[in-house]
Amino acid sequence: MIFRSPHPPVAIPEVSLAEFVLAHAERLGEKPALIDGATGHAISYRELRRGVQAVAGSLTARGFRKGDVLAVYSHNIPEYAYAFFGAVLAGVAITPVNPLFTASELSSQLRDAGARCLVAAPALAESALEAANECGIRELYSFGEGVEGFTPFTELLDGAGDLHPGVEIDPHSDICALPYSSGTTGLPKGV
Repeated sequence: MIFRSPHPPVAIPEVSLAEFVLAHAERLGEKPALIDGATGHAISYRELRRGVQAVAGSLTARGFRKGDVLAVYSHNIPEYAYAFFGAVLAGVAITPVNPLFTASELSSQLRDAGARCLVAAPALAESALEAANECGIRELYSFGEGVEGFTPFTELLDGAGDLHPGVEIDPHSDICALPYSSGTTGLPKGV
């Protein structure tokens, strides 16, 4: 059942979410776009734009196509934005996974979402590997270096330079993100 707000509909811009978010990146240049409060590590708007374009190009070069699904199993870190918006720019839907999920819960979401690939935080690598093996997912990336069984995410950031895939996005019908409910009334559901 669809519930409608009593307020007028929000105008949806005729661009992809990634293009909308990065529209002023060049003008904002070296200003910080993302800052990790715990470490102080910052990513500038220019770095964010370049990284997003590189991830989009790398995913496209690896055969990802519009409609594929990439899962991210991580706590909030600045690099998460590279994965999220890079996938979106390539036309790939992203399914963010609760970092508190067990391997079994992760496996359930990966299967339900039809994920082709999984990006995980190093601290979650053991559960991620177990779930990926259960689901037959072979493309695994880690935000950290040297995590056994995972390709470093930096390969997606460095692999294709500024290659932009030029994917046409229909913001009214194409799926950008596939988040899941908390599962209060049963298993988590894609929304």
